[in-house]
Amino acid sequence: MHRTVLVNNSSPATITLPHANSAAGKLILFQASSNYTGTNPFTIQVQVGDHILNHNSANLTGQATTCTVTSTAEFVSDGTSLWYLTRLVDVTVNSGSCDSQ
Repeated sequence: MHRTVLVNNSSPATITLPHANSAAGKLILFQASSNYTGTNPFTIQVQVGDHILNHNSANLTGQATTCTVTSTAEFVSDGTSLWYLTRLVDVTVNSGSCDSQ
């Protein structure tokens, strides 16, 4: 199942992903509702015990608990405790990030 969530980023916003074990194989796409101006990126966080796996991370484990997004981010659940970051699109170079935890 694929879900698209439009995020009103006219002001800072934080979104919490559902537990990964309740969303096996689900793909969730988050899209900013307004053009990025550099002032209101949005934050995506996971539930306690879950992690975001980002293979492009400088962190050796690649695991994070939050991602800062300026435009678009796509996640897929492994059905246990991981959300795979499959796409991070930012309209300004190197502006999106996943924080290592």
